Amino acid sequence: MDPRPSYGCGFVLGRIGGVLLAALFALGPGPAARGSAQPAPDAAPTVDVRVSQRYYTVTGDSLDVVVAKLNRMRLPGAGGRLSQGTTRYDIIPEYRALAGAGGCRLADLRLDVRIVITLPRWPEVDHRPPEERRRWGIIEDAVREHEYVHRDLTVDGAKALAEDLDGREAGACGTLRRAIRGQLSVHGERIRRAHADFDRRTPPTLSLGGPPG
Repeated sequence: MDPRPSYGCGFVLGRIGGVLLAALFALGPGPAARGSAQPAPDAAPTVDVRVSQRYYTVTGDSLDVVVAKLNRMRLPGAGGRLSQGTTRYDIIPEYRALAGAGGCRLADLRLDVRIVITLPRWPEVDHRPPEERRRWGIIEDAVREHEYVHRDLTVDGAKALAEDLDGREAGACGTLRRAIRGQLSVHGERIRRAHADFDRRTPPTLSLGGPPG
């Protein structure tokens, strides 16, 4: 039998700001005092990306057993959906809203991007025949590369958000903060849509091929 694991490995759970957003805004220094002092030059936007990788164990004394388990796999946090791998992300903005004679401007923008990728591990693979090891390698590579695309889509989306927010100004700091929240929502939806579009383009099954020769 040619095992064909369901390719439902692209579950992505992410947020931009979320509950933490208001807390980060509240921790800011607040509007600067109006006066004649010239503001210091703004730092360039920083997108700080940190990616971690975790593994879950799939046990089985043959590849057929492991594939059957993967085809029923629903990882925690996937909302009951089939998922052989997951990518979770948080994009947390930090910035200063600086008030001046001309209004309020965004300064010192920083986006903290935290990505956690979860992948399968089969401990018994080293004790299996070469053909099973080869086919497991195909599964491993496919799940990993799929989740890496989700990683890259997240980073690209964060960079686009930083470019859009950089240099924002408004007549008042309250107006500026509302505009920023609006852009966080817009970009959050764009990132979610990019992930969903990629998953829709992913083939529903992965062929492991037959034995060589």
